Amino acid sequence: MLDFDMTATQSPLRMVPKGVSKASTFTGYCGYHDNQLFAPIEDRDLRVDQHHVSLLAYRSLTMELYNKHRLSDLYTQGLDLEDHSDIQERVESLFGMAMPGTQMAISDGQILASMGQAIVNGDFSDFYYYALELDCVPQILCSAGRTLACDVNGAPVQDLASPDALDLISVNVLPHRTKYGLAVFAWYGKSEPNEQFIRSFDKVAHDRKANVLVDFMFHNVESIIVSPKWWDEQEAAVKERLLSKSYFGGSWFTPVNYPVTSDETRYVNWNVVGKPQNNLNL
Repeated sequence: MLDFDMTATQSPLRMVPKGVSKASTFTGYCGYHDNQLFAPIEDRDLRVDQHHVSLLAYRSLTMELYNKHRLSDLYTQGLDLEDHSDIQERVESLFGMAMPGTQMAISDGQILASMGQAIVNGDFSDFYYYALELDCVPQILCSAGRTLACDVNGAPVQDLASPDALDLISVNVLPHRTKYGLAVFAWYGKSEPNEQFIRSFDKVAHDRKANVLVDFMFHNVESIIVSPKWWDEQEAAVKERLLSKSYFGGSWFTPVNYPVTSDETRYVNWNVVGKPQNNLNL
């Protein structure tokens, strides 16, 4: 599999090989608790319902918070890259830009506590989701948590500079029932920013949804897993376009929030099967 090259010294970034075990393993839980908590979605077919979606969302957002804690620790301890002085300044710049959002994400960790308690209690009523079934296993996978600034048309949904708590959304794109795929957006509690984003996505033409999803992933997700075969098949101009618009791409590690529907490029040949599944009355 391929992932972003985090050691690159120039923008846009490039994709580099990454072992499947490294790309797909989250070490934030011990084996026992990981098996106990996520057995319903690991040991049997995933269902699109509030129970299984709640576990997907909880795992994604926990991983996001875990990574933010690691980044905060590195920033607090200081990072000495004496063997890589060419990127020291850029990495320090990255930390400087990322830390306000990182500290806010950590301070908002109570949402995870509420999610976890609801899951333990078997109360999934406050989990919301929007899911697309795909007619093939996606060549691009992700599991992430994000705070969104805009919808797919570029209209603002929340101010990321606000001192108030921001609404989190999880996104998972994963294999489903061996030969299919599933894309799931999910969150906990009522959220107008997330619902506005989903309403804009739902209005995208059915035959364009999969490609807008790819655009979204490159725009908003810092950790995606890409099939080497698919990547090698892309023309150089397509690769450059995707990397330059990526979460890390435009200018060093500056998130981009421009309309993802503005690009008509057809990146993948995935087709959405049936109507989107959701509990949002869409």
